[in-house]
Amino acid sequence: MERPSVSIILPCLNEAQSVSLVVRQCLHALDESGLTGEIVVADNGSTDGSAVLAAAAGARVVEAPIRGYGAALAAGFAVARGEICVMGDADATYPFEVVGELVAPVARGEADMTIGARRIGTNRRTMPFLHRFVGTPVITWLVRHAGGPGGLTDSQSGFRAFRRDALLALGLQTTGMEYASEMLIVAGRAGWRIAEIPTGYRERIGESKLSTFADGWRHLRTILLLAPHLAATLPGAAMTAAGAVALAWALVDPGITHVGSPVWLASFLGPVALIMGIQGILVGFLLAATSPISTRDGVNDVRHLIASLAIGGTWALVSGLVICFALVIGWALAMPMPFRSAQIVLIAMVLVLAGGSAIGDAVIGRLVFEGRQLAAKRPATHAASQPAVDGRVS
Repeated sequence: MERPSVSIILPCLNEAQSVSLVVRQCLHALDESGLTGEIVVADNGSTDGSAVLAAAAGARVVEAPIRGYGAALAAGFAVARGEICVMGDADATYPFEVVGELVAPVARGEADMTIGARRIGTNRRTMPFLHRFVGTPVITWLVRHAGGPGGLTDSQSGFRAFRRDALLALGLQTTGMEYASEMLIVAGRAGWRIAEIPTGYRERIGESKLSTFADGWRHLRTILLLAPHLAATLPGAAMTAAGAVALAWALVDPGITHVGSPVWLASFLGPVALIMGIQGILVGFLLAATSPISTRDGVNDVRHLIASLAIGGTWALVSGLVICFALVIGWALAMPMPFRSAQIVLIAMVLVLAGGSAIGDAVIGRLVFEGRQLAAKRPATHAASQPAVDGRVS
């Protein structure tokens, strides 16, 4: 079988201390593995001469004018000449001598993507405590449950191999460190076979560009926009169920008027949980339909959902207001209060709040949807997807 050509993509931002070494390591790894290929350094605005050093060491340099890890990788993938792409880093943390092991399963058709898992070699010098024991495990769990591969152990490894055309077909959209999570979630949903290969991890050369909390939030935001059920729909459903049970108890138990009793507490906590749960479900549905990084094109679904929220919310709100109005009129005319009037008040309150929430979500969803439609009509300006036009290639 003819060996495939390989492009090793290295995003680079002020890595003058290490980029020459890494480029030479990559070239040596290709030679030792018997692979033909190239090294592409995607320079992301370096001011320390990294691009010049990379070119001198034998790399092809492409300028990535849009700042961000994902944008730099996208610029490299766009100009890569290899059938298979390997992504890594220019800070010497990844052992490129195992490139052949990473590429082989993809070349043989046994996997669509391989990931160099960093389990071996992670310690306090190679990875901060917070990243090793909190950030990476939590994000990996979220990625798995958002659609990524089930057995994934290290979603944040940036040492991966895959076929270039297949990767470009995924239509990834993020530009920062969250690109790594988006890639796994979208690829997992597309049915990719993803395998992990233990490769280790080394202490970086130079200063880290990672921002623990800012980059962590970007990962979390991306995951939740791609899988809103994790943060909104499922928790909302659980809270709705709990609230409905508490409210049902309050509606059938006449002890609701006994201040301080369990059913009295249920009459307060039930509607609160029910409304918050309904709100969570609605937010989850809207996020799923209007997410700006969603790969689905559900225009009709969005319009149907927004219309349903508006109509259902209006019915609930009007019904609740009618009940409230009837109770007020009865009170003003000194009419006898209806049987279990406290329960009737609860029903009216829930209807008003649930209806108002649904209408509010419909309005917000409409605004987000129309804004997304307007953005889609504008000319594309993502320079990272057109590096040969907007940047320089050497």
